[in-house]
Parts: sequence; C-alpha cells; structure tokens
Amino acid sequence: MPRKNDYSDLTCYLDANPIMDRDQVYFSDEGWAYRHYKSYAKSNDAGGFWDECIVAGEALLANGQPDTSAEEFGSTGAKNFLFGDGYQGDAPLEIAANGGANWVGTNVYEVGQTVEARTAVYTGGVSPVTYRYRFQTKAEGTNTWVSEPWTTTTNDKNPVYYTITAAVGELKLQSQALDSSAPAVQLISPTAAQTVTNP
Repeated sequence: MPRKNDYSDLTCYLDANPIMDRDQVYFSDEGWAYRHYKSYAKSNDAGGFWDECIVAGEALLANGQPDTSAEEFGSTGAKNFLFGDGYQGDAPLEIAANGGANWVGTNVYEVGQTVEARTAVYTGGVSPVTYRYRFQTKAEGTNTWVSEPWTTTTNDKNPVYYTITAAVGELKLQSQALDSSAPAVQLISPTAAQTVTNP
C-alpha cells in the first residue's frame, strides 16, 4: 500500500522529467496521484484538470495505519505537490489558433498606397517572451529579400502599416515570438508575399 514517506513507487517521476514531473504528483486518499492540466493556465478549478492514480491503494502512515491527512483524490484546489525541479513545465511556444500574421483584405498593393497587416498571437514559451515584427521587401527583378529592423510589439493582433514606394516589387510581414529558453526558441509567422503594381 502507498505511504507518504515512501517514494520507491515513484522512481520514474524524476525532478526534471519533461513528461512525468514530480511537481504534479500528490498523495491522495486513493494513493499517489498525478494531476494532468487541460490548458496552459494550469487551473485547479473544476474542469481545468484530470487526475490519474499512478500508485493505487489505501493511503497509509509509516506504521501501517490509515493516513487521514491524505488529500481527496480528484478534488479541486491546489495540492501539496512533491518538489521536483520547482515548476510544472512551460507550454511549448506556438502560434495561437487563427492567430497567424495576416494582411487586411481591403489593401491595394500599389505604389503610393499604405497597406495594413496584423501581427500574430502566440501561446506558451518560457517567460519572458519578446514579441516583434518587421516588413520585408524585394525589388522587382531580384531574388533578395531586404528586412527592416525589428519593432517590439505585444502579443495581440496589432495593426501595423507600410507605405509602398517605387522601389518595392514584393512585400510581406514577419511576426516573431522569442522566448527565454537557453538557447532561445523563436517562432516566426509570416504573411503571404504580395506583388506590388506601379499604376
């Protein structure tokens, strides 16, 4: 039967295991339990998680008597999780659903026009995460993209603008998230390249 002071049944739940982290293991009235969160928010409210019994049995004290201090299996609220590497892991850096960078449908891609795009929205990543964007242009008849400097922004569908000059043959926007991993993880969401006409 599982005992709170006996970790021998948890040898695969390592301090920094990226799949089975001790920081999500707690001692319940039905044995050792692992809390699986349903979202990056890691909510302990109803509907925010599901619990798995990983070592089943009556919760006992070291002397074999029932451990009445064991937490109720599957109940809401924060638990007295074991201490592993000190955190429950960061969600991978991803582009949010329908959150990619995009052009506005009313744009006219002609010399002299100011066009509008929207930056991307991201989820996850190791905090703090830097969000930025830049426009890229390619002159007519060349194969080389020229990048403008990055501009810092927020994690939202922010409107950004570009005024087209005669030197521009094609135009696109890059939206980027850069997290604080070592090495850093970066993820770029580009728009489609648009061909510019000179009326």
